[in-house]
Amino acid sequence: MLNKFRAKFNGIMTEIALRLTQFNIRPWMASLLGLVFVILAAYILIYSMVNPYSVTVSVILFALGGFMDAIDGALARVQNRVSRWGAFYDSFLDRVAEIIYVLALYLGGIVSPLSSYLYIVTSLLISYTRARAEAINIDLSGVGIMERAERILILLIGLLVWSVTKYNIEILMLILIILNTVTILQRILTVKKRI
Repeated sequence: MLNKFRAKFNGIMTEIALRLTQFNIRPWMASLLGLVFVILAAYILIYSMVNPYSVTVSVILFALGGFMDAIDGALARVQNRVSRWGAFYDSFLDRVAEIIYVLALYLGGIVSPLSSYLYIVTSLLISYTRARAEAINIDLSGVGIMERAERILILLIGLLVWSVTKYNIEILMLILIILNTVTILQRILTVKKRI
């Protein structure tokens, strides 16, 4: 759903990447720093008292991790360092970061074990369907209503609202799990149709 904004967003990221390149920042550094931000964000959720302040700091750190994830690709492009290893490394760290954060939501007592488990499973299956499709030369980028950017954006906004209102966040998790499942089905049907 956010693909329509990708061209403008990529232009901004390219400008930032050009400036960072002057300081000899490499793509792998940005990817790793992004993971560090996510680990710090998770640590706050697990070990701090859960209140609007700590949740907001955690969300900001996770968002910074997402920014680093966006900038690493731009750095690779402007530095002519795009590689298959870089794509694998970046994708792997994306999955690790998402799992760490959702696990922290559970360990911090914010969401139930079942909802965190189902969220992680469905998120991984979204990625798996794309990976398997690419293995048989079918591109699924942009296919489905819940790619990673959409999932993270909804989760973080929902978490911020929860920290203030204390609504039943399990409802948000259920909605995300359902939308993830719909995305998996969309991708399966797309592969079937293209084959």
